[in-house]
Amino acid sequence: MRHPDDRQTAELPGLPVTKKRGRPSIGAKAMTPAERKRRSRFNQLQRALQSKDVANTQIPAQLNAVVDESTRRYLVAAAREQGTTVGKLIDQLVAAERHRQEEAKRPAFELVPQSAPTPRR
Repeated sequence: MRHPDDRQTAELPGLPVTKKRGRPSIGAKAMTPAERKRRSRFNQLQRALQSKDVANTQIPAQLNAVVDESTRRYLVAAAREQGTTVGKLIDQLVAAERHRQEEAKRPAFELVPQSAPTPRR
């Protein structure tokens, strides 16, 4: 058996070849942690986009927004108070705004045609 770093010596026929331990690498060499995370995020996004359950699917999004420090502190404090994350808090705020807009489209009351008044006796 040859040394694992020896790339010039051929294997002798008939001897068992030892396999490397662990999960096989995808490319020629091991990925860096940044490459693994990038691949993980890409796969997570693809699974979310292919999901049939649109209402319960969360698509990872990198929202790079510039906000005032007071706004950031408010979001962090409100999320902590509700026991959730800032991302989920933003989802709740957007859902509440959508609901408010839908309610604003509806008339406050509907006119019901009245029947002819009944004569008094």
